[in-house]
Amino acid sequence: MNDAPGQPSPGRLHVQPLRQAAHAPRPGYRTSSADETNLPRTATRNVTVCNVTTNKRSASTEKVHNRPLPSCSTSTTTSERRRTLPRTAIIAAALATAAGPGVTGCGDGDGATPTIELLETYTLTADLLYPESGDYDPVTTSFYVSSISQGRITRVTATGDQETFHEEAATYGTVGLRIDAAARMIWVCANLGDGEHELWGVSLETGARERRVALADAFDDATCNDVAPGPDGGVYVTDSNHANIYRYDPSQDTVAVWATDPAFGAGGLGLNLNGLAFSADGAWLLTANYQTTTLFRVSVADPTDVTAVELDGDLFRGTGPIVTGPDGMRMDGDVLVVAMIDRWATVTPADDTWAAATVSRYTARDGTSAVALAEGQRYGIRSDIIGFVLERTPALPFEIYRLDDGN
Repeated sequence: MNDAPGQPSPGRLHVQPLRQAAHAPRPGYRTSSADETNLPRTATRNVTVCNVTTNKRSASTEKVHNRPLPSCSTSTTTSERRRTLPRTAIIAAALATAAGPGVTGCGDGDGATPTIELLETYTLTADLLYPESGDYDPVTTSFYVSSISQGRITRVTATGDQETFHEEAATYGTVGLRIDAAARMIWVCANLGDGEHELWGVSLETGARERRVALADAFDDATCNDVAPGPDGGVYVTDSNHANIYRYDPSQDTVAVWATDPAFGAGGLGLNLNGLAFSADGAWLLTANYQTTTLFRVSVADPTDVTAVELDGDLFRGTGPIVTGPDGMRMDGDVLVVAMIDRWATVTPADDTWAAATVSRYTARDGTSAVALAEGQRYGIRSDIIGFVLERTPALPFEIYRLDDGN
């Protein structure tokens, strides 16, 4: 299931995008257009966080994007690639020594970690992107979003620069997306059309697709809706058409049905299991049925132990005239954060068993299908996914925006 070189054959989405790209670059080929900027993968950075200046290319400074970098008379520089660091040290080392875009503050030589200033809103410039999902990488201080209409992954830096990070055939679609920052991997669901769904692993270091997993190897006509790396090293996938959760084992390159329950598929219409996340202690996988708006807990130790979480408080759905159920979700500490199209919610468990929980619902920008956690803040991703399904003109702009719990 490791990815093989070569151009994939054209796929066919069940719902065709309103407009297709004029060309389909080779897998992993990084492209740019009038509204996208290719960014360098390495930059010379100062070790000590001090007064922030804008470094430009010079004889002593190599491969520096024109963005704020720290400078000190006593600091030294390095252009060593992150991949030379041990995997377990990548995130800590990068955040402690690399000052990327939006870095503020000044250390006194004691190695203080810089603060990353993120924008309130990132307006995505591609008007047919439909970014159904996304996540944030603390090493590159960037968001990465999928595209259900164009088969690409777009990178958005902390300062708002945008580039096509990975692109496949224009008729493909990328859906649920999650980052494993320690493994330097983006895991994303892919719809190739005609009922063919795959799980892709795209390297955060190179932008190349390194894993290509056919979910049909686990279950005939399997679909890939959303994805989450597990605490055990496995990668877990929800199927919105069938009552299954799949587990891919990267070490063995195998995929299989991990959990199944009739209640997972009770809604019909292909609107069943959607987002998923692991509890803070890793003991439970939490997932929700989009149509029935039921939240489930699945025991990681025994995936046959599936129960519905008893919810109180606000409704666990949005307020739109059509189905606006629970979509993308992330665990923020002990609290589950969930997107629900025109609302978002926090779900707080009564205890660590997740047998019962309380829902608190807030207003979201209409069309919000995913949430991401970035530098201690919660962000929504506005994709107008319902507009895509209904084949209507997209309600622009697509956005990554800071969630507000004050309303």
